[in-house]
Amino acid sequence: HYTAMALNPNSETWFEFDDECVTSINPASVPDCQAYVLFYKKTSQEAENVRSHARNLIKMSLHQPSLMRFYISKQWFNKFQSFAECGPIDNSDFLCPHGGVQPRKAQYVVTLVKVVRESVWEYLKTQYGGGPPCTRLYTCCKCTGELQALLHRQQTELQTFRILNSNTVRVFGVSLSWFRLWESLVLDRSQQHPPAIDNTYVMRQHQQQRASSPTMHQMCRTNPDYITITGDCWKFFESSYGGGPEFCLQPDYQPTPYQQQQQQRQERSHIQQQYAEQQKQHAEQQKQQQQFVEQRQHSHQEHQAQHLTHYDERPRQQHGGQSMSHVQHQQQEVLSVRSHARHQHSDDNHNSVEQETVREGKVSSCSASDDQDSGREELLKEERDNEIIPRQALVECQDDDDETSEPSVVQEPSTAASVLQQVSTELISNLDPPVGGVHKAYLCQHGASMFSR
Repeated sequence: HYTAMALNPNSETWFEFDDECVTSINPASVPDCQAYVLFYKKTSQEAENVRSHARNLIKMSLHQPSLMRFYISKQWFNKFQSFAECGPIDNSDFLCPHGGVQPRKAQYVVTLVKVVRESVWEYLKTQYGGGPPCTRLYTCCKCTGELQALLHRQQTELQTFRILNSNTVRVFGVSLSWFRLWESLVLDRSQQHPPAIDNTYVMRQHQQQRASSPTMHQMCRTNPDYITITGDCWKFFESSYGGGPEFCLQPDYQPTPYQQQQQQRQERSHIQQQYAEQQKQHAEQQKQQQQFVEQRQHSHQEHQAQHLTHYDERPRQQHGGQSMSHVQHQQQEVLSVRSHARHQHSDDNHNSVEQETVREGKVSSCSASDDQDSGREELLKEERDNEIIPRQALVECQDDDDETSEPSVVQEPSTAASVLQQVSTELISNLDPPVGGVHKAYLCQHGASMFSR
């Protein structure tokens, strides 16, 4: 355990320092303390005169306002106040070679400088020299760009080293002293770039140890002057900084059976995880598709229900709220009119047969003259034109605000079509729930064509 004694030059009082305890002591006890280390302060009368004159100039400048200010390194100014030989002014601790503030120190540069007037600067410059002079604090743009490039290079090289040095296929050696310089650069402890790689010394030491004790060399590493890296990492260092020679410790790495099994297990586990994730995604997609189809079906059913409700309510609205029994009565009338039209169609067919018989008789009684032949041809042509069978009358129930209009008669193309139309009409009439009047008439009108197709 040691203690210390020191003199305060301002109060001319001696103090004893015992760890955290500091007490004032009598100056007469200092020569008898049996000190084994003495610290002296070098004094110079010339330096004292310069300091005294500089203090007077500083006091005078306080009463003489000026627009010009000079910045001096506080580190050098502290030496000037206490050292007998402080050396030339040195502002390089906060200024870059281009005259601006170093980018790394721009945020706290005000704590690194001492502000003085022009008269004080000129006096100190005359006495000690040095510099450079600084009248404005600004960050150097050129140094800022260089710093950004350096930081990017540091991060890139560090990440590349961590990636490449994770593999253990091939093992190489690199000089430990060179690696420490590179490590200081990438970890931002230094801005100095390392030189080219030099493995000459470590390779010589390695070969000598291997020749002297091969068994010991195989058991353990005895040379601490190099570190081991991977082959990819060595190629990265060699391409970035150059140098050599190549120091290969293990050309090809052969994994043990246990390591191979571990690697295969990891690969299988990775494949299983990927398969499980794919199955999960597929199940989610199917679930979403099923939900989408159900929503479409539900919306389609709602739309159909609204459509049927609309056509069921139209007859009531158009007939002024008439009951369904009245609508059914009109439908029965329409069916009776349709049956009457069928009877009329059968009568027309009978008349056409009689006309065909009369026509044959007329043809047989005609003479062989040219005038009679021409008249007969004209008669046959006229009767052929009138041979078209009238179509079966279909009754369309028109729903108007006024009284129900008379059914319109439409010619039927053939008897088979009338039969198909009758079948379609009966099917449509038996629909459950019953269809509205206009909709039913539309189905009756087009039903025959649909059945014929």
